[in-house]
Amino acid sequence: MRKLALISILGGCGRTSLAACLASAFTERGQQVLVVEFDAANALGMHLGLEQAPADGWVSRLVAGQPWAAAALQNSEQIAFLPFGSLAASQLDDFTVQLSGQTRWLAERLAELLGQEQTLVLLDAPPLPSPFARQALAAADFALLVLEADGRSLALLPS
Repeated sequence: MRKLALISILGGCGRTSLAACLASAFTERGQQVLVVEFDAANALGMHLGLEQAPADGWVSRLVAGQPWAAAALQNSEQIAFLPFGSLAASQLDDFTVQLSGQTRWLAERLAELLGQEQTLVLLDAPPLPSPFARQALAAADFALLVLEADGRSLALLPS
């Protein structure tokens, strides 16, 4: 299993669009792909063909004490993805605090889920310095920093 984290320092730079396009391109070439959405914006499903963002996702399953993989969906192109889902703000805050203290949480969950499968995992992370982005970076074999070609991105790059 290879893991690629797509990260950014600002929202709205096309990171989720790029994750969906990469998933499609790799799937067309016969690669098994799983896209895990780590952004509470919950937009990945719409990029992969859903009409609206799913309320049920891996984070809502975990908070409910259910297996997170049970939230997996597959689109018409056979791209498997785990949407983030939605939570009440207080639940999301609590889960974020819990994640902050467990730097290898995502890496361990992915190993349990996929083992040694030849799946390419694309991690669509929210903008840094989010704890979700840090989880994605800690779990990834590679990271792709997606930037807008503008002064704001250039100014934030050193941080």
